[in-house]
Amino acid sequence: MLLGIINDTTNKNNYYINYKDNEVSVVKVNNNSINSLDKEEIRNLIKTLLSSKLTYLEKYNDYDVYIDEANNKRYYKNGIEDIFMFLNNNGVSAINCLGNSKASSKIYKLIVSTIAFEIILSSIALIPFVGDPSIRKKIDTSISYINKLTSDELINSIETSKYLSEEDKKLLSNEAYFNFMLEYSDPIRNYSIRNCFDNVNIKTFTSEEVPNADGYYDPLNPNTIYILKKDDNNPYYASIATHEFIHLTQAQNKYAYIRETATEIIKREFYNESILDYQPYIIRLKALMEIIGPETIAECNYKGDTDSFENAINKYLSPEEASQLLELFTTSAVSLNDPNFNGTELNSKIDNYIAKMYYNKTGKDINDDSMMKAIYSDKANNRVYFNNTLDNYYNDFYLTTDKKLIEETNVSDIVNSDRVEKYIYNSQETFESNGTTTTRYTTKTTKDFSEIPLEPAQFINVYFKDGTIGYAYYDESKNKWDTLRIYKIIEVTEPSIPRKFPDQVKNSYIIKSEAKVI
Repeated sequence: MLLGIINDTTNKNNYYINYKDNEVSVVKVNNNSINSLDKEEIRNLIKTLLSSKLTYLEKYNDYDVYIDEANNKRYYKNGIEDIFMFLNNNGVSAINCLGNSKASSKIYKLIVSTIAFEIILSSIALIPFVGDPSIRKKIDTSISYINKLTSDELINSIETSKYLSEEDKKLLSNEAYFNFMLEYSDPIRNYSIRNCFDNVNIKTFTSEEVPNADGYYDPLNPNTIYILKKDDNNPYYASIATHEFIHLTQAQNKYAYIRETATEIIKREFYNESILDYQPYIIRLKALMEIIGPETIAECNYKGDTDSFENAINKYLSPEEASQLLELFTTSAVSLNDPNFNGTELNSKIDNYIAKMYYNKTGKDINDDSMMKAIYSDKANNRVYFNNTLDNYYNDFYLTTDKKLIEETNVSDIVNSDRVEKYIYNSQETFESNGTTTTRYTTKTTKDFSEIPLEPAQFINVYFKDGTIGYAYYDESKNKWDTLRIYKIIEVTEPSIPRKFPDQVKNSYIIKSEAKVI
């Protein structure tokens, strides 16, 4: 069982503290090797992590924050150090999931109970290395073990799991997702991923054991996801299972708001499962990605490296504003799902910062942006951010050019007009594949307006013969088309969000071919 992961950013090492058969072992992983620490090395690690020379830094909520010689932040309340704050703010915590989880509570009591964190870690040094001595030799010499990891290997791990049913194996195996995930992997992450994929398991729990949750992932048991036990006709099973499985494959970080919302988007794009929760928060992540791009979000969630994400926020806000926004993004998944939590107030604060970021980047008002308008009105459900294998990955569904508004009119005024060259609209098709019903989102072109179906979240782009382009969306609540805005193209620009694979983008400005989870 994994007790914790401590990241030493100075020396670029990750330390995995494992507990098995009443013994504790520590494994150091970096980009060059995997090594099991002996007793003396563990003692030295403890001395490094828990320097007794502390310098007062700041007041944070109810904590007195100090900085030690190893540049770790140390959090004290009433003279007692908080282990959760130490792990969460100096690396990656494996003890940050659910306080009422029986597994979490058991380990929490085991390592912090009634005695100080320093004493517990010091006791680790007195416990012999667990397992056969030959294991250490094998680990030390198996550098290739962490340097290579493929989607085929991950699929094989799923297929050979002795715990999963055949249906679950089909549900979780996803080559496109595994390839995407491995884009952000390195030797350290490979080590974690292999642990997570070792006999992947799905366990159930009752509402009495873990209240107010339909599923969760506890990093203390890295290869297992948990789903609320329900009747056999649970329509949300696949959606909950894929959400939690994505958590299993991610690196942990303190920005729960970002992690949860991105997970729902990724689940939708790669597993084609419905978004069940976090919808108001997902809207804010989409708006944020239009400014800083999805790449920094992927790095945050899959590398565990929050630097690029934090740098992107700092690029468009003052240090004080960036710090405040980042603090909002640390809101826990439990809070986001709590019906008594004021999510509206949280999102209102985030909206203000996003609007400032947009203005500081573009010099324009966010309310004048067609993309942002569509996102905030929840009309951008088919926008693709992460999965470059989808047909509409490069489609913006919106004008992505510098343009000048020259006319506003009713859609009915240009229906099958001689001015129109073509209409382009987003659509969807459903097909059967290996016994599974799959829906794929595409774009279609027509010269006959009557061929365009009026579906929810329906957009049209109108290309006129004089080179101008119009844009409108169908307002389902009002049962009519919004105002058609016609623009003159001034200058073609890059897509509105930064893409990871710019060499694959061709004429990107032209459009081509309900449960709670934690």
